[in-house]
Amino acid sequence: MILALLLACSAELSIPISQATIQAAVEQKFPLKGGAEGLASLSLTNPVILLPGEDRVGMTLDATAAWKDIPVRELAAAGMESLPKASSPGEATTQALNLLENAIQRTRDAQMVSRQGIAGIEGTLAYEDGSFYLYQSELKRLEIAGLAPEKTEQARLSAQTPLAAALDRLPVYTLDAELKQKAASFVIRDVQATNDGLQIVLGLPE
Repeated sequence: MILALLLACSAELSIPISQATIQAAVEQKFPLKGGAEGLASLSLTNPVILLPGEDRVGMTLDATAAWKDIPVRELAAAGMESLPKASSPGEATTQALNLLENAIQRTRDAQMVSRQGIAGIEGTLAYEDGSFYLYQSELKRLEIAGLAPEKTEQARLSAQTPLAAALDRLPVYTLDAELKQKAASFVIRDVQATNDGLQIVLGLPE
């Protein structure tokens, strides 16, 4: 009621959103997983909200990368050794099919390898129709113990799409019905970090 009265006399509205409120909204979307289950995947768990400033919302997470330990070099070497020994095109085709079947079976039988690490996500805070949303969420940091940089980047990219699908447009705070109606044409004018959250100023577009 007090906020509504202030809003009626002002072209601005200041809304405090605590870090705990954002944390509770985000936690419901985890764990998140990207990649292909049973072949290579990245799991993100235990988000901890960080507020780097302005309209940014960040979080750190535990990351678990898992992939099948496929002996690629060994399979390639076997192919290079076998194919030149074929005495005819038909025999070469048979050998190639045998090698392919063997590679498929070796892939199925390969053991899963799992490594732990950390990840960092950052997104923008947006306002629309009475609610504050996470927007443009991006997996900006990923470090997995023992995983080569190129494989780490592949894992990061595999998780980006499901991450954005889960977090983008996630409401972290919603105005009550009366304030929502009065602030229908408002936009975010300013965002300031506080000791325990964000202080957001809404106002009419300039």
